[in-house]
Amino acid sequence: MKFLVEGKQVRLEVEPDHAPINYRDKAGQILAHVWFVSPIFSETPDWLVVDPNAAGAYDAYLNACIVRAGMGALGTSWPFRTSKRFLVLQYEAVSNGGGMWKEAVEKRGTEQEAS
Repeated sequence: MKFLVEGKQVRLEVEPDHAPINYRDKAGQILAHVWFVSPIFSETPDWLVVDPNAAGAYDAYLNACIVRAGMGALGTSWPFRTSKRFLVLQYEAVSNGGGMWKEAVEKRGTEQEAS
């Protein structure tokens, strides 16, 4: 998903509750929501998460795209305001066998066939 933001301007949004830890996790990585300008696709990919009510040009939500595509999992170490939405996106990815969930879905299908 790097192709969506590499070399482009993005908007970072931080959680106010993360201020005491300087918006970073234990590994020093910035805890931020990343918004970018959605590229034009001939057909909208099912992993793309766009907010039609987003202010300004930054309408696509990278963190959500990553989870929905199954390229990352919901982090539970640091609470954030949209975590319930991310649970739904992760459930979609798991159900659809997207990305890292593909093997688990294939295994589940094989187990069901054997029963």
